[in-house]
Amino acid sequence: MLIGVPKEIKVHEYRVGLTPSSVRELVMHGHEVLVETGAGAGIGATDALYQAAGAVIAGEGAEVFDRAQLIVKVKEPQAPERAMLRPEQILFTYLHLAPDPAQCADLVRSGAVCIAYETVTQPGGGLPLLAPMSEVAGRLSIQVGEHCLLRAQGGMGILLGGVPGVPPARVVILGAGVVGANAARMAVGSGAHVVVLDRNVDALRRLEQQFGARVVTVHAQQAAIEHQVLQADLVIGAVLVAGAAAPRLVTRDVVSRMKQGAVIVDVSIDQGGCVETSRVTTHAEPTYLVDGVVHYGVANMPGAVPRTSAYALNNVTLPFVLKVADLGWQAALRADPHLKDGLNVCRGRSPMPRWPMRWATPGSTPIRRSPETVGARPVAADVIALLERALAGHGAPKVRALHLPPTPWDGTKDGEFGALELDDGSLGLSYVLLDGALDALVAGAHGERLLGADALEVAHWWAAGDGVRRTVGFAAVNALTRHVFDRVGYAPPDAVDSIGGLDPQPGEHIGMVGFFPPLVKQVTARGARLTVLELKSELAGARDDFHITLDPAALEACDKVLSTSTVLLNDTLDAVLAHCRNARAFAMIGPGASCLPDPLFARGVTLMGGAWIEDAEGFKRALAAGTPWGRHARKFALERAIYTGLDALIQARARRR
Repeated sequence: MLIGVPKEIKVHEYRVGLTPSSVRELVMHGHEVLVETGAGAGIGATDALYQAAGAVIAGEGAEVFDRAQLIVKVKEPQAPERAMLRPEQILFTYLHLAPDPAQCADLVRSGAVCIAYETVTQPGGGLPLLAPMSEVAGRLSIQVGEHCLLRAQGGMGILLGGVPGVPPARVVILGAGVVGANAARMAVGSGAHVVVLDRNVDALRRLEQQFGARVVTVHAQQAAIEHQVLQADLVIGAVLVAGAAAPRLVTRDVVSRMKQGAVIVDVSIDQGGCVETSRVTTHAEPTYLVDGVVHYGVANMPGAVPRTSAYALNNVTLPFVLKVADLGWQAALRADPHLKDGLNVCRGRSPMPRWPMRWATPGSTPIRRSPETVGARPVAADVIALLERALAGHGAPKVRALHLPPTPWDGTKDGEFGALELDDGSLGLSYVLLDGALDALVAGAHGERLLGADALEVAHWWAAGDGVRRTVGFAAVNALTRHVFDRVGYAPPDAVDSIGGLDPQPGEHIGMVGFFPPLVKQVTARGARLTVLELKSELAGARDDFHITLDPAALEACDKVLSTSTVLLNDTLDAVLAHCRNARAFAMIGPGASCLPDPLFARGVTLMGGAWIEDAEGFKRALAAGTPWGRHARKFALERAIYTGLDALIQARARRR
């Protein structure tokens, strides 16, 4: 992969996305690295050092953005940089979107894949790519706060540690996380009187165990916050709600009643600030006065110590950069759910973020349906229209063969599916037990019109026809989808499980469309409540640990819904989705769920998991013999959150030519 490192253009930002040692690691992994000239000057890394590590030096940032597949930065892209981003390009940097809707809008318009350092997680909780900068910012906050307390800087002229006979300054820290703990460490070392407030009693307990009586811990109720802030000489805003705007803990009224010459260092400013009077400043003009109180609001505080910061940041970001470069972003996110938490914007949308963006409607609940799909034509027509557009100018392959399982049906899952083969070898699966389709096809129904036919014409059978024709037409759609994906060089990522990645949790209410006994245990064993929607009245009723109903309205109460592609064959998808408005996820799985997903994602489906046949000859032999054919295929999963869209795949192929 070609990785680009532009020079940071934010005011007084001297850090760099990759250090020379990180470049060397990437080059050793077979990647190319393009570094803008002078990008590392702020940390003492010359162009010659980068070249010695194996990088190529670019004359300007525009060249880096134009050529690189993966852009690695430090700070959020500024407006000129956002204008240079393009579809399919990967951006890996701090974003801090919560207080910055303009940036989010630009990133969405760019079509780029934007992964934010600050929302990447780690096992057991925590934000590993934010932690080192939080450590730097926490320690630096006391250093800059002490500087701001100097009379020449507008402060009250007080020394943090005092001197014999003169009491020390009172430092109040709002937040006991990484920033707050590191600020407390520095403040204690200076000899100041230190008070830390937090709502997390465990975090306060850790500080007390670490510092003993040198730190006073206070539970952060609003009255306590106001009391402590009004007594403070230096206030450190160290509040973080991951991915969201910082809560406003200190009002303008409280600021107006603070000591004259007191100082506020709002480290939370990159998430909007926790003080009502805070606003973003720069290293060039870091402070301003409100009611006689000095405010420091530099959003990139660690940029003041770029050597320490850049190397500390690279220590934790490099493994993730390597993972994205080695695997590609989709496979990397599939392999690492913690890295996936960092995905903030993807191919024109902000995908179901785990983090609550307070300035925008949260995308995690409920499932979203594009307005143009409400009351629109059947999904079959939309999928076929998309195939027609994808095949325009190329033509559709012909039908080579129809492969069916032995009859009568032996009761196994493998015996429920047939496959249509195209003359390029593409295979498309379809469920063949609906409306007696298997017996009719074995008897030769429609066979005289099938072999040698244009596959796109056969695909139209899905949109208009009886049960048998719909079955065959759907197989043709799935085969053409495989044909199109192969032509653009796209292979969907592996599925993580057999239940659409729904990850049922104790207390959650899961809906299942159709009764699939092998999947029931996977849901109920995790302590989730299960409701199954069925068409067969003889199945209805309560079971030991789940309930089967004939009423689709029962899905209204479900948190997540699991379905198979049968709802596509019997044209009930839209009716089912109409009852899933409150669900956070709708996963469609099974061997037949292999059609172009774009129209389904627009309707509200959040994941499609199908079968990707890798050994066609072995599959055909096993299907004809009635033996399990699963080993000749792999289960894949396409998530709406990270699927780039067919148009983007076609454009990417055109650029590779």
